Parts: sequence; C-alpha cells; structure tokens
Amino acid sequence: MATRPTAYGLIDLGIGMPALGTVKLSDLAGIVGPRKLPVRRDRYFQAVRPLSEYIRLAQENGSITD
Repeated sequence: MATRPTAYGLIDLGIGMPALGTVKLSDLAGIVGPRKLPVRRDRYFQAVRPLSEYIRLAQENGSITD
C-alpha cells in the first residue's frame, strides 16, 4: 500500500478546536479560501515559540492566532 504525503502540525478546521494532527497534502490542495485563493505554505514564517506553546495558546483561544 502506497503512502500519501502528509503534513504534521497544529491544525484548525475552523470549528474552535485546534489540535496537533496530520492532514493529507492532497486534501490541502483542494481547499479554496474566502478570496478564492488556494492554501499556500508561508515560506517566511519564523516560529518565535516552541510548537507546544502554539498548541497551548490555540487551545486557550479556540483558534490559531499567529
């Protein structure tokens, strides 16, 4: 059985329950945002805290804030 490429990290499905998990890259490719733009990787993102801190803050706020 072939494996499909996946991404792992902090995910938010927009229902107020951000979590650590995986998503198939092919699923991301099919998402279109509010301005009809596709999901894109932010090549310039620089983490300023550990992933565990992003998770904690997202769970407290109910969404990913930065």
